[in-house]
Amino acid sequence: MERGRGGGVALLSEDLLQNILSRLPALSFANAGCVSRSWRRAAGAVLSRPKLASAISLNPSFQDAVKEVLDSVLSRPIRPHFAIACIGLKFSLERTHKLITKKLGSATPVITSVARGIIGSDAISEEFKEVKWGVDVEDFNLPANKDRGIVLIVGFMPGLKVDAIPLLRELEEPGISLIDKFVMDIRNFSAAVSGCTSPTGIVMFGDKHADMKPVLEKMGVGETQFHVALSTGVVPVGPTHKAASVKVKGDGSERSTWLTARREGLKEALDGERLLHDIYDEMANENASHDLYIGVTKRRKCSIGSEKVRWVTTLEFHDVLGGDEEYLFVDGVGIKTGDPFRFYRSDSDTALSSCRRVSEEFRNLKQAWTHKNSYHFRGVADGGDKTEVCGGIIFSCYGRGDSFFGQANVDSSPFLENFPGFPLAGIMCGGEIGRVHLSSADHQGGQEESSPRSYLHYYSTVYLVISHTPSPLES
Repeated sequence: MERGRGGGVALLSEDLLQNILSRLPALSFANAGCVSRSWRRAAGAVLSRPKLASAISLNPSFQDAVKEVLDSVLSRPIRPHFAIACIGLKFSLERTHKLITKKLGSATPVITSVARGIIGSDAISEEFKEVKWGVDVEDFNLPANKDRGIVLIVGFMPGLKVDAIPLLRELEEPGISLIDKFVMDIRNFSAAVSGCTSPTGIVMFGDKHADMKPVLEKMGVGETQFHVALSTGVVPVGPTHKAASVKVKGDGSERSTWLTARREGLKEALDGERLLHDIYDEMANENASHDLYIGVTKRRKCSIGSEKVRWVTTLEFHDVLGGDEEYLFVDGVGIKTGDPFRFYRSDSDTALSSCRRVSEEFRNLKQAWTHKNSYHFRGVADGGDKTEVCGGIIFSCYGRGDSFFGQANVDSSPFLENFPGFPLAGIMCGGEIGRVHLSSADHQGGQEESSPRSYLHYYSTVYLVISHTPSPLES
């Protein structure tokens, strides 16, 4: 009966059928897989390896922009395991989420967030762009497409289970139990689908009101088989200080810390004016437009639920807001009396050098992948086949971009130079998450692997390269 209904189509060789199916749009491809067992088998072969599809649209029309990116990512066969959509401030978060979920199906986890800029290939022109919108203020002299646009990333990862897990916020200030529950939810999901409490990878999103530091402090377990790299854009200035007195001001998401500090080797507690005066003296020959931070080294007891307490050492950055004859003012909370810190400033030369380092790292990785048995995912041998790149995602600080470097697409260049033709997309944001040792990120070159880890970065770009090593059965 199948041969009679299909006629000549049923007689197509499997290779030719796969070639035809691979050219279909995603919806037509899904329908074709329902025609017969042989077509379903051929469709399965087309989707036997991971795939990343992405597109951006700067169309000022909300409906048209969402349609453009959806049409683009679904123009080729893909079975969505997850979707990430990031939009400008002038687009509706709720409407975007509903439209994408309706198109991809309610079973597909969809993360939707607001971004300071978007990165990727244009859905219509296919031109690669890094688009920075900047600060979220009203300015009627800006062009019509200011803060209007969307980037959509859809991924298919066979063999992996993906889910979106929320950290809920109470009406009052959230307690530590909510963070514990969030971490345990992640572990429970991982254990349910894999038997292991450490997931393969975690991508986290939070709005500007979310304090991610307490969450990241509890994420210091497990490893990822995805390749992660970091280009930093800050350098230390001056000696180490220790917090002498600390006050927390404000409430909710607007809290800040007021502190005095002792300079290394001195007993006198310095006020905000003196601290800033000394640092600006250190920066006498530097451009005064640098953004200033303090990087606080914290050693804290950390536990999740009833688990055994462990010690965690991290480096956490805080924006310097100013200072007076009494205190230095920095954004955020969590600094304790006695905590050591150094001042850091943004620096485009450091960021450019760091981008080159990441590019070299990717080049070495690519060269290793071209040799037989040169690269293994943890616990999975490559079977004699080289590892293949599926695509990449980048998260870049909105302070970077062409105005920071003086040229376009610098942050994207490490990936574009080494993996041309593969999907790359990302967003510009405030506070980039990536678990790295300081020595590997050039914060304080020469530090040993025992140096504190940094999770939340500033003026940085985090790169995620997704790759696949075929098993012998796939070859």
